[in-house]
Amino acid sequence: MDWIARLLTILAWLGVAALLILLYRIAYFYEVSARRPTHYRWFLAPLALLGLGGLRYAWVNTVVGDVIGDSLLLAGGFVLILLGMFLLREMTGGRR
Repeated sequence: MDWIARLLTILAWLGVAALLILLYRIAYFYEVSARRPTHYRWFLAPLALLGLGGLRYAWVNTVVGDVIGDSLLLAGGFVLILLGMFLLREMTGGRR
């Protein structure tokens, strides 16, 4: 049963990675089409941080309480929120 939990953890984080890659491609498309800088390459940072956090949790096979995994996920989420807000502001022209 241990390998099932690890496999499901990895599959869940692959879904998250797919959504982050989609957001990366949206930012790239907007930069190319609108010719406005979106710094789309920065979206690879939360992808790496969240991916490493997910791999850490799959490696230690725990649900909560891993300080390194929690720190990676927290940093990745924080960077993703900041980049998402920046991209939203850039794409909407600063309107709310």
